[in-house]
Amino acid sequence: MNADAMPRDRLSRVRDDEGPNGAATARSPSTGAGDAGELGAAGSVVLDGDRVVIRDLAVDGAAVELVKGALADGSDPESAVRQAVGVGAAVLLHGAAKGTMDAVAAEVDRLLTAIDEKSANLNFIRAAREKVSSRGLFYEEDLGPALDACFAPHEDVVEATGTVKGIAEDKVGDFVVTINPRDTAGGCRRIVFEAKDQRLSAGKALEELDAAMLNRGAQVGVMVFASAKQAPLLGKPLRVFPGNRLIVVRETGADGAASLALDIAAQLARTLALAVERQDGKLNRRALAERLAQLVNTVEQADGIARGIDTARRGLDAAEDAYNRMAEDALATLYELQDRL
Repeated sequence: MNADAMPRDRLSRVRDDEGPNGAATARSPSTGAGDAGELGAAGSVVLDGDRVVIRDLAVDGAAVELVKGALADGSDPESAVRQAVGVGAAVLLHGAAKGTMDAVAAEVDRLLTAIDEKSANLNFIRAAREKVSSRGLFYEEDLGPALDACFAPHEDVVEATGTVKGIAEDKVGDFVVTINPRDTAGGCRRIVFEAKDQRLSAGKALEELDAAMLNRGAQVGVMVFASAKQAPLLGKPLRVFPGNRLIVVRETGADGAASLALDIAAQLARTLALAVERQDGKLNRRALAERLAQLVNTVEQADGIARGIDTARRGLDAAEDAYNRMAEDALATLYELQDRL
């Protein structure tokens, strides 16, 4: 088959052989067994150093139109095919690299988005913790002088320990009161106070008191809440729990009658610490049960009276405000009449 007899919709890469007269003769791809074995062994595309050798190749499609155009223009079809192969290879390599870069960029964007979301969540949590922590520190600072005033008459020592680790390598237990050895026959008796400016269940509060007593080596634990809404006492100002644990409410900045609950809780805790038996560390409650009930009842009554006083004071303040507004209106009317006259 000569070159003119080759199909026009098919391009064959032909290896040129020298004829007897030195002229180049075209040979189409052979389908013989010998050639097939040679191609199968060596391959149709071979990498030879820095070039690629294509032994036999047949393509269709756009390459056919390219060769047709080259022949019509009188150009070298082989040069056109070489150029097409080079350009096509560059396009394929660029497309693959671009696809890889796009995939990497998309993954980077996804990771950055996830990091941003996690950072936002962490910032929110950190801000919330800092808010709670700062609020708790403020309440601790407010509670410290009040505790010192409660125990100063006995010459007991009040220490702020909220930033110091205890024997359990923990910082639980904000204040430790060491009772005057004169009243303990030289023994060591401690009361630990935990300031709390957030809502807490009774179970959690008692667990934290147990941890604070263990961490500070105390015989009695007292948790002081900053408001009645936070304390698990159903509106009551003070309650005594088994295991020498007390929960009391002291409003932030409270003074006078409003701080009576803390005063009673402090003295009661001191009494409990002194009543602890040295042998087994447990309280003998028979001698104290009636007095405990009486003290709690007294504190509740005093708290009710304090709320009544506050209500009456607010009522008086409201009446005074109304009177002042009426006086201002009357004066304004009087001034208006004077201007008209």
